[in-house]
Amino acid sequence: MLTRLRLSDFGQALATREKAREVDRYLVNLGSKGDCQLVLDFTGVSALSPSFADELLSVLAKHSCDLWVIGLADEIYQLLNSIAVRRSARLERTDEASIESLARRTG
Repeated sequence: MLTRLRLSDFGQALATREKAREVDRYLVNLGSKGDCQLVLDFTGVSALSPSFADELLSVLAKHSCDLWVIGLADEIYQLLNSIAVRRSARLERTDEASIESLARRTG
C-alpha cells in the first residue's frame, strides 16, 4: 500500500532524533509492518539536520519500506541521500506525477 507522509506535519525545521522517532510512532499507529511503499513529502520543510535525517532513515529501515521522496530542496536531498548511501538505504527522488502513477498501479 502506498502511504504519503507529509513531514511538514512534524514541523518546518526537522532537527532532532526525537522528532524522527515521532515519525516512527506515527507509522506504527498506521499499522506499518513491512513491505510498505512510503512517499516522504518534504513540501513545506525548510530545514533538516543530519541527526534527524540519520534517525529518520534508521527508524524507516525497521519498517522495510520502499522510499520515494518529493517536494524537497536540493540541499535537503543531498543531505538525506548522503546518509542513505552511508546506510545502504534505497531512496528515490521523484515528482508528483510519478507518485500519482504509482498510486494507480498499486491500488
